[in-house]
Amino acid sequence: MKNKRLGWFLGGCVLSLLLATAVWGYTLITDSGGYVVTWAPGSIQIQVKLPTSPVYGDGFSQSSSVVVAMNDWNAQLGVVQFAPTELGPGTYGVGNDVNEIAMDSTIDGDAFGSNTLAVTVSFRSGNERIESDIIFNTAWTWDSYRGNLQAAEDIRRVAIHELGHVLGLNHPDQAGQSVTAIMNSTVSNIASLQTDDITGGQALYGAPGFVPANNNFANATTINLSSGSTQVTGTNVAATAESGEPAHAGETARRSVWWQWTAPASGSITITTLGSNIDTVLGVYTGGSVNSLSGVASGDDVAPGVIRTTAVT
Repeated sequence: MKNKRLGWFLGGCVLSLLLATAVWGYTLITDSGGYVVTWAPGSIQIQVKLPTSPVYGDGFSQSSSVVVAMNDWNAQLGVVQFAPTELGPGTYGVGNDVNEIAMDSTIDGDAFGSNTLAVTVSFRSGNERIESDIIFNTAWTWDSYRGNLQAAEDIRRVAIHELGHVLGLNHPDQAGQSVTAIMNSTVSNIASLQTDDITGGQALYGAPGFVPANNNFANATTINLSSGSTQVTGTNVAATAESGEPAHAGETARRSVWWQWTAPASGSITITTLGSNIDTVLGVYTGGSVNSLSGVASGDDVAPGVIRTTAVT
């Protein structure tokens, strides 16, 4: 018998995979340029249109099992949280700007793939997710339980997997990784989030309470460079804008982080965000406080809409 697959399908854009560093096996869903697609910080409102009865042996129905799966993810995430509304069995619409979870024999009229338990259909605007729907396949017998797989399918572990796709995670095993993860492409005895899954989710949205150390101008990270070149790494996940902060390259500040550098002599230097998997803007300033900066250089896309990293000299 073929392995039963935990499926995903992303509508509305072309996809490619971005491999993470060798330390972790998680993979991220990206657009055709290799840039990650994430939800804006805040609540991800989802209508759960699943049966509220019967209640299975673990005390949960299909609907409440999926809500518990959302709470499992919420406990690990920083800047986004799933916000479910249980509505009971109902219809759903793909591409209607409403996040919905439902049971169906098709995917909005299209057939499920062979041995596919569920799919996630998602849409984006630029690099921001705007809709995700999860459709469970009615061809399978569903239950809710913990531990090893049984004859019926465990809706909670499948929901945890599909919600990972909603967040922006892909299948690490299909990207050549060998890791213990509920985000692998086939259902297994793994019934809960694993370290690799959590690390992937937090790469996109941060851990609870996380804020980058260089979120504010006053805490800018010092770059040590007297000649040649150097590289620094960081994240703007959970970063915020400050009162009085200027617009960067004409873009209103939203999730900015700061570095500082003292030039050893007069001359030219090039600063680039090459290697970033997010769409960036870059501003270079002199000044002693965030509300009294003088612009030196700024930039947006290296190639507008194509190479969305930034370089300034």
